[in-house]
Amino acid sequence: MIDLHSHLLHQLDDGPESVEESRECLRILAEFGFDEIIPTPHRFHMLYSATPEDTADRMAEIGSLLVRRFSFEYMYGNDLLESSGDLFELATTPSGWKVLLVEFLPLMSRKSDIEQAIFSLNLKGIAPLIAHIERYTMPDEVWEELKKRYSLYYQISLKTLSHGFFDNKRAQILRLLDAGLIDNAATDLHRLAKLRQIEQGLDLLRRKYPEQVERLFSLSFED
Repeated sequence: MIDLHSHLLHQLDDGPESVEESRECLRILAEFGFDEIIPTPHRFHMLYSATPEDTADRMAEIGSLLVRRFSFEYMYGNDLLESSGDLFELATTPSGWKVLLVEFLPLMSRKSDIEQAIFSLNLKGIAPLIAHIERYTMPDEVWEELKKRYSLYYQISLKTLSHGFFDNKRAQILRLLDAGLIDNAATDLHRLAKLRQIEQGLDLLRRKYPEQVERLFSLSFED
């Protein structure tokens, strides 16, 4: 299994404060069944913007075989749209789309805002893997419509699946999984204390959607 979204590199953003915590997170993720972790520190964030050089230094300091390369969680905005040549994609699709992990500002909850962002990214050859889509309060039908019109992918957070039975975000994730609209699941791990929630979410996926687990934790992105 491959995790495509985490903040476990120490002292880069709002993740671990020490290399020891980073290593312990990796040890436990390996016990959960992950055999590769692709760290994605925040970039172009309003508070954090890790550089490739600092990210590579943290990886070398940790020295884990689980961490072999990195990407970023890119905040959508002018910095991303105007950048050229320095984007670290997670994958490239068979037809050449660059898959980047992208998050939106919390205020971007209207369909028109999200759609304009996706359109702008597609114009740059980027197919966004939209991080933790359950954070954006849009009806299921909107996510289905966008998937038909644009090149994009949807990622959910394992932590949200650990929430209570009546949690609206958890319920939406389950509906979208039932509809086959989710492309990827990830830990979005920041700190050691959240690993219990991640384990609970992973257990739910394995019990309820065993046929989807391999696809949800892979680097396979079809056009």
